Amino acid sequence: MRVSFSSNKRTDATIENNVKLPYAASKRAFPRIRWILILLIVGSPFIILLGKILLDWVFVTSPGTIWLEKKTINSIEAGTVEKVFYHRGDMASPETVMFRVKRKIPENRIEQIALLEAERDAANRGIDTEPVSPSVHDRAHSDEVQIAYQSVAYYEQARNNTKWLIEQGAATRAEMDIAENKLREAKASLAAASAAVTPVTSNAAQAVNTARIAQVEQSIRSLKKITEDFFDIKSGQGGKVNSIFVTEGQSFSAGEPLAILVNTQQAHIVTYVDPNDFKKINIGTVATVKILGTGRKIKAVVEQSPVVADNVPSGISEKFYPVTMRGVQIFLKVIDPLQAEETIEGLPVVVGW
Repeated sequence: MRVSFSSNKRTDATIENNVKLPYAASKRAFPRIRWILILLIVGSPFIILLGKILLDWVFVTSPGTIWLEKKTINSIEAGTVEKVFYHRGDMASPETVMFRVKRKIPENRIEQIALLEAERDAANRGIDTEPVSPSVHDRAHSDEVQIAYQSVAYYEQARNNTKWLIEQGAATRAEMDIAENKLREAKASLAAASAAVTPVTSNAAQAVNTARIAQVEQSIRSLKKITEDFFDIKSGQGGKVNSIFVTEGQSFSAGEPLAILVNTQQAHIVTYVDPNDFKKINIGTVATVKILGTGRKIKAVVEQSPVVADNVPSGISEKFYPVTMRGVQIFLKVIDPLQAEETIEGLPVVVGW
């Protein structure tokens, strides 16, 4: 089919047989708007990406996390947890009781106290007796001196063995203290026995006995104090309870960690700066830290020179970092205090320089 137009139609479509035919205005506004919206929706990811590239080029930012100083709570004695007063997430005030512990008394502790009490009573009776001749005195105490020498050698060997076990990580400091105490007691007994063999006057013997009695009574008081049924473990400087490792009724050994507290008053920021931007940062540089989650912005300052470059941890930034990407690790001290809901170890932040 062939279509042709008259010469008038070719020059002006509104003329029909030399008569002007006015047409209404075109109604294509909505399709035009719809087309613009479609273009915006399709191109929005590219627009956003371009905007982020421009912002990152103008403003230097780096990912990071909140870091809180930790303190481990442990006990120098073994025992069984009788009561736990704090739980994970609680705020512990300074020097408050965190655990009540039932002491685990060594089997020979009561025997040690009984032997010391017997020695004290014998020394008290010796003050009231008349002095004997040197020969009789020496014969009476010669066996005691020999036994004292053997005890010193035995406990000295035990002390050395315990020291070696500590170096190997198989013994605790509390066991070393017990070995040291036993060696000191053996040396004191040897000194007392040796003094008894030496001929002395009545007044000198009484002075020696009095000094030994005071020493024995002090040892008895110390041993009785650490044989009490219960003792308390306190929080020290206090802080937020990060972890609790024991439960009520659980036994633990000496030196074993029982809990971890974090100091919420001295918070820090650990951030990873691109090596290309590192030259812009110095000690004392103040940065703006945006806390993800709350959206609040606080101030922090670089407090020490960086010493290590490490891989940027995944999950702490909205940016994509290659697996091999390494950033300069920088510590900042928080100037503005954190709110209670922000004192979370490892909470992601964005640091703006």
